[in-house]
Amino acid sequence: METKRLKNVITFSPKYGYNTTTQVCFWCSKELAIIQLGKINDEDIKAPEFMVIDYNPCTECDEAFKKGILFISATNENNGMPQIVPGIYPDGAWCVVTDEGIEESDAFTEEEKGKLLKDRISLVTPEEYYKLFGE
Repeated sequence: METKRLKNVITFSPKYGYNTTTQVCFWCSKELAIIQLGKINDEDIKAPEFMVIDYNPCTECDEAFKKGILFISATNENNGMPQIVPGIYPDGAWCVVTDEGIEESDAFTEEEKGKLLKDRISLVTPEEYYKLFGE
């Protein structure tokens, strides 16, 4: 009888066993899940203690994002983070501005305000981000 290997089966690590990591929300660092990685590559390296798996927000962040327009500081230089969109890497700084805050702001033209209110998200350079929101 032929044995077939199932896809996505974790190979137990001889050095680290289940070799677990804690998945965290990129946006707020909330711990979300324990993930078993097992043996990683041929080198059998130890899993990091915490790991961002994707940019999907946790429930709390998702609720916060619904309260306004999400501004994300991002760069086109590879900073070690996964790309949030092709060629763009977030640097971890973000904030949510209410619709009223956008409408009352003098930092944007009327055209920009309309686009922000429609799109609900804006990727800005770190320089633009800190100019708008400070540190």
